[in-house]
Amino acid sequence: MLSKRRNLTRKLTGQSQFDSFARLGIGALATNSLYLVWLSFHIVGVLGIVFISIEVLIYLVLIVFTFNHWTRKYQLLGGSYSMRASVDVFIPTVNEPIAMLTATIAAAVDINYARKTVYILDDGDREAVKKLAAQYGCTYLTREKTPTSKYKSANLNNGMRHSNGDFILALDADNVVSPTILDDLLGHFKEDKIAIVASRQVFTVEKRDFNHDHLFYNYMQSGKNKDGAAISCGSGVIYRRAMLDDIGGFSEWNIVEDLHTTYIANGRGYHSIYVTQPYVRGHAPRDVRMIYKQRGTWAVDTLRLFFWQQPLVNFKLTFRQRLHYFEMGYCYLVSGILLPAVYIINFYTLFSGNAIQSGGWWYLVARVPALICTLAFFGRFSQGQLTNQVWFGLFPVYAKAALLALVYRRKKPVYRVTSKIDTGKREISLVAPQLVFIITGYVGVIYHLEHFGLNQMFWLSSFWTIIMTFWLYPIIKMGFSAKGRRPKQAAQPLTITPTNIS
Repeated sequence: MLSKRRNLTRKLTGQSQFDSFARLGIGALATNSLYLVWLSFHIVGVLGIVFISIEVLIYLVLIVFTFNHWTRKYQLLGGSYSMRASVDVFIPTVNEPIAMLTATIAAAVDINYARKTVYILDDGDREAVKKLAAQYGCTYLTREKTPTSKYKSANLNNGMRHSNGDFILALDADNVVSPTILDDLLGHFKEDKIAIVASRQVFTVEKRDFNHDHLFYNYMQSGKNKDGAAISCGSGVIYRRAMLDDIGGFSEWNIVEDLHTTYIANGRGYHSIYVTQPYVRGHAPRDVRMIYKQRGTWAVDTLRLFFWQQPLVNFKLTFRQRLHYFEMGYCYLVSGILLPAVYIINFYTLFSGNAIQSGGWWYLVARVPALICTLAFFGRFSQGQLTNQVWFGLFPVYAKAALLALVYRRKKPVYRVTSKIDTGKREISLVAPQLVFIITGYVGVIYHLEHFGLNQMFWLSSFWTIIMTFWLYPIIKMGFSAKGRRPKQAAQPLTITPTNIS
């Protein structure tokens, strides 16, 4: 069976093949370049200069994304490994439901590997969890927490102090792991400099749900993998203990440990690998409140690194690694600040009647093809999961994250563990900023029609109002929806199959 799985091993490294990514990428780059060149000859006034500057900064995302992920490295099973290596399996937990945690522990215990020890790292200090650990033959650890050490990273470091395995497999408390994860992935550690092997995650949500993050897991991570900058995703990740000892353990600078630990490791010359195949299945939030919390935490962590670690000038990293870390933070700034700025400028033109460009109808001739090509490019690789619409629809969350990241340089913001259970409640108040933007846009359209008539500016500004509605509608719909509570149970068992990477 093991040899049969080994025969499935494949590494697909994109060279400069003219695949769908290249075709759509070139189309998006070309049409956007033409649009910006045209716009540069037709701007009007100071606000026109601001507008084209914002458009150029947004275009930078497309350039960096295409450059970073033009070629990608897909890896599945690892090679041969030594059965003498020992592995500590860490399951940090705080307040997850016992039924959910039970399934996670049971799957971890069933991993097909003799030299493993499963540790339950309980920051909830619950007697029921202690009994559960004893029932499954796991080592139970708890600790006294202080205001500065109450985070997951400190919990993992406490686990390190009480264990000595050669490798550490980290699992979230709601994740069911495949029994073959160690057999399949330890072989990637054949070189001493390979210190982190991360795997794809899948979730118990609908097929088209944006939480699957197909664009990130299939394209961004595989692009980072090619350049030795694949990041740990927190769960289903194997770490070399020698590397963790060298860098001082899991990073406690950020709220969660995965991104910054990988960043430090890459800066020390250690390599990180990403396996496109999923080895854990867990829950993902569907309530707007929990989506805001989870995505906001990721944004704060990424932007703190972007502002205060300044990856673009971190010369301990390779040039390509610096661009990958820059891209992650910059995308949040585009969504949280630059796109809302475009909408606000459009509001100004609607209410004031003042133009910011002089091209008239030619504006649509230049802009619409660029927009269509951009949507086709990112939409194709999101597999219809609304990833990009939700990404841009979360602009209030990312704007707040940018502010928090600027304020909290050394001290981390307050953090609470994301709940694994949906409330099932409508959360209309949480999408109020998006509603305000849409209402303002359509009020502006009506105001402009009444005060300035059915002119060119009316149609051009209406175009941007419709685009804004397209971006913001999915998250507003979530706020008005009541999905019902999900049961307090773990994800279903995970069957490993080769991942579609087309």
